[in-house]
Amino acid sequence: MQICDYSSLIFVGNTTVLLILALTTDYWEYRKFNIGQVVTSLAATNEARVEVPVDTNSYIQIRTFKNISQNTSAITSDPFSESVYHAPAFMVKRTVWGGKSERGNQSKDTHHSFIQIRHEINIFQQYGNLFRDCDDLERVVRNRIGLQRLRPAKCLYFLYPEEQTNFVHTQAPALATLEPMASACALACILLISLGFVAGWYGTFSSCHRVSFFQIASVSSLCAGFCLTLGIALFHGKCYVLRKLKLFSGEEFPVKDLLERSRITVYGWSFSLAWLCVFCCYISAYVWLVKAQGPREWRGGQGAPGSVALQKTSVIARWSPKECSLKKH
Repeated sequence: MQICDYSSLIFVGNTTVLLILALTTDYWEYRKFNIGQVVTSLAATNEARVEVPVDTNSYIQIRTFKNISQNTSAITSDPFSESVYHAPAFMVKRTVWGGKSERGNQSKDTHHSFIQIRHEINIFQQYGNLFRDCDDLERVVRNRIGLQRLRPAKCLYFLYPEEQTNFVHTQAPALATLEPMASACALACILLISLGFVAGWYGTFSSCHRVSFFQIASVSSLCAGFCLTLGIALFHGKCYVLRKLKLFSGEEFPVKDLLERSRITVYGWSFSLAWLCVFCCYISAYVWLVKAQGPREWRGGQGAPGSVALQKTSVIARWSPKECSLKKH
C-alpha cells in the first residue's frame, strides 16, 4: 500500500488529537481587569488605596473606606464581615461602628456616632473552557486574601449541582443550562471523531466493505464538526451572559464603576485551536467521502488512429461485496 493511502488516516488521527487537546485544556477565554488603567485612575483620586504585592503579580488589592454618620441608637448590631466571590474579583466587606462624645471619649453612649464600611476588593485573572473556570491565583495568595475558606477548590466545575449555588449562577440562571449543553456537545464531538477514525482505520486496512466503513467515517466526521460548532456557539452564549452580568450586583462601593469599565475579555489559544478543529472535521468528512467513491475512471481523448485510451481502474471495484462473500467461503 502506498504512502498516499495512509495520508487521510494520518490527517484524521492528528485532527482527533488536536480536538481532544482543544476541548480538555482551559485556555479558551481569559477574564481580567486592565490593571494599569485601574492603578492610574485611582492614583489621581482619593477614593481608594491600592496595594500591589511585591511577591506576586497575580492580583492587586483595593481598599475603600466610607463613614456613615448616624445616631448611636440606630446601631443595633455588632460589627460583622461578609465575603462575595464574583470572578475575577473577590470582595470582603467589613462594617464597624464607632463614635465620639463632646469630650472626645469613645463610648456606646455618645450622642454622635458613625458606621464605617470597609471594602477590600481583590482583582485577578480567570481562565476557563466549556465546562469549568479557574482562578489564576497561587494557593498562598488564596489563603492570604481569604478566598481559600470560601472556595477551597481553584476551579469551578459547572456540571456539579452544588457548584450552581455560587454568586454568578444565582445572578445568571441561564448558565446552568448553557454550560451542560456545551459540555455535552464537546463530549459528543470527541466520541464522533473517534468513531470516524476507527471506521476509517478499518476501511483502510480491510479488503471487504471498505465503502461502508468510509461512509461511516465521513458521516461521523461531519457530525463531529456540527457538534463542535454548536458547542462553540453555546460557549459564546455563556461568555455573553457573563459580560452582561454586573460586577457585584446589589453591592455599592466607590470604585465599582471604574472596575466595571476596566473589565476585559481575551480569547486564548485553546479557542483558536477549537475553530481550527472545526474546519479539520469538515475536511475529514470530505476526504472519507472521496475515498468511499473511489478513483474515477479516466479515458483519453479520441486522438489519431492507433492512440491508446488511458484508463485507471477503480480500486474499490477490486473488492466488490460478491468477492468478499466468496473469500469468506
